Amino acid sequence: MTKTVREFERDYNGITVVPVEPPTPKQIYNWRIYATTALICLSSLCYGYDTGFLGGTLALPSTAREFGFNDMTSSKVAAAKANIVSMFQAGAFFGIWLTLYFTERFGRKFSTLLATIFFVGAGLMQTFSNGSVPIMFGGRFISGLAIGTISLVTPVYISESAPPKIRGRLVGFVEIALQIGTLVGFWINYGVEDTPRWLMKAGRREDAVKALCAIRQLPPSHEYIVWETALVQNQLDQETAIVGGASFAQLFRELWMPGARNRVFLGMLMMAFKNLTGINAINYYSPTVFAQLGFEGRTALLVTGAYGLAKTVASFIFMFWLIDRIGRRRPLMVGGMAGFLAMLYVAIFIFVTKSDVDNVGVGSDRTPAGYVAVVAIFAYAVAYCFSWNSTPWCYCSEIFTARLRTLSSSLSISVQWIMQFAVVRATPYMLDKLQGGTYLFFGAWMCVMSVWVYFCIPETKGMPLERMDEIFGKVGGHSEDAEAQRPPLKEKLSDIRVDEGKD
Repeated sequence: MTKTVREFERDYNGITVVPVEPPTPKQIYNWRIYATTALICLSSLCYGYDTGFLGGTLALPSTAREFGFNDMTSSKVAAAKANIVSMFQAGAFFGIWLTLYFTERFGRKFSTLLATIFFVGAGLMQTFSNGSVPIMFGGRFISGLAIGTISLVTPVYISESAPPKIRGRLVGFVEIALQIGTLVGFWINYGVEDTPRWLMKAGRREDAVKALCAIRQLPPSHEYIVWETALVQNQLDQETAIVGGASFAQLFRELWMPGARNRVFLGMLMMAFKNLTGINAINYYSPTVFAQLGFEGRTALLVTGAYGLAKTVASFIFMFWLIDRIGRRRPLMVGGMAGFLAMLYVAIFIFVTKSDVDNVGVGSDRTPAGYVAVVAIFAYAVAYCFSWNSTPWCYCSEIFTARLRTLSSSLSISVQWIMQFAVVRATPYMLDKLQGGTYLFFGAWMCVMSVWVYFCIPETKGMPLERMDEIFGKVGGHSEDAEAQRPPLKEKLSDIRVDEGKD
């Protein structure tokens, strides 16, 4: 016999009444929520794999020989590398918008499956391109389509499923998966169901309760399940009461209403700043960067590997033990200033030694100052992983309302891919022409974004998704009216009743 969920009690405006929040049961921090998060994050390994292998691959003599780099001038080589790398970011931008309909209509799981199929096909194109630039470009673009989808769906999926007090840690699994970087995304189809919040929005209430019970490891009649289900439905009811239906045209208009537009602008700016840290300039062109510091050839590749390991360890420590303890604001501010100081040193070092890509070793060949510059790059990477690495993904996955979460996330993540495209497209030219100015440029932006966080970013640590209105204001209303618009809370849990039967 199936479990039947009776109708919620509603107030005179037809809005679901939320019971008083019960004590948080320890059962919700169970193995199932961690396992589900780990499975959905397998798709993000595709992104990490691409980021990790490409920079070293472009630096290999075999790549230069196969694609004719040896017969080009330095400017043409920079352009060719920029084109190969940036086709991926261009594809990712379009991937977000092409998948938006499928994500809303068919759910998060379906879109992830579709993306993994595209990524495998794109990988085969790149593997067997055999020096064909058009095939390589096509493979890069299609892999970008897949990763654009994954970058939208995965953080949203986790934020919609995670308990508030460990939401930052679980969204951090995305970044850890990016760092590990192995192509195993196809395993995503085993053991994953769609999120309770998407199921509620799709009108599948019984499926939503079933999914919520599975990841919280609690029975349907438990007071915490009753409260959380009502909380989700309450927000959906209030948004519908204020702004009406849910057509895409209506949702786009709703984006610019008070309570929504401020969140969208914060998300877009945060993703823009994330890329202005310059991390992808280092990630994709790390052998060239370390060559500027006096570490060329196989040594540059070795240092690049150590750089990747440092990032992985730092990301793991921050996401598992720190983000849900110290919050979002402080890491962003401190990490930004630390990154600024590290990049400032590297810029000064290159200006003083006059080292550049075509003159490796002159004035910078394994000097003590050069070793310190490498340490500064590592310090910058650790500071980034403790701040702007995964915190923007976490923040942008939790601040948007249920009705607008996918659309708002699409806008924010589109900015992420546009900015990443701009950075990776410009970096070869910047390293060739600006040299030390490249690092000064990104370092200055890290200083600017730290100040911006201090004045503009509120803390969201531990806040349930459905209570973000208390921070940012209700859609169509104002933050100071948030409590006045909240329906009265009941003092007992009889507002929602669940009949349980035996399967």
